[in-house]
Amino acid sequence: MAHSESRCTPIPAENASCLDRIREARWPDGVRCPYCSSSFTIKKGTSRKETQRYQCQNCDRGFTDLTGTVFENHQLSVSEMCYIVTQTDSESITSIASDLDRSYKTVLNFVHDLRSAAGSDSPALSDLVG
Repeated sequence: MAHSESRCTPIPAENASCLDRIREARWPDGVRCPYCSSSFTIKKGTSRKETQRYQCQNCDRGFTDLTGTVFENHQLSVSEMCYIVTQTDSESITSIASDLDRSYKTVLNFVHDLRSAAGSDSPALSDLVG
């Protein structure tokens, strides 16, 4: 079990870095509303996953860094999802689940969603978080 704990320890520290990479890849020219594409947005606090909340000044809808992405509707933390993305090519799902102290099914469901979003067997999303 000590092996798993030592691998899990750095994961939460990567959350901000992972979010920065997702944000940069998603919005290279600045934040845009995923509903109307407006750049007239303001920050409105953070979500329970510690992602930035935004309010569109054009359509008045709220959104986060993860709205409309494969990362949006999972019970996993952002750092756990980033860890899974970076490890799927080199570790088994069983090993990743153990590293994160998550169920095999939870990790497997996320990996399936990643592969569907990427449209291939191996998620290219590792560029975002790796």
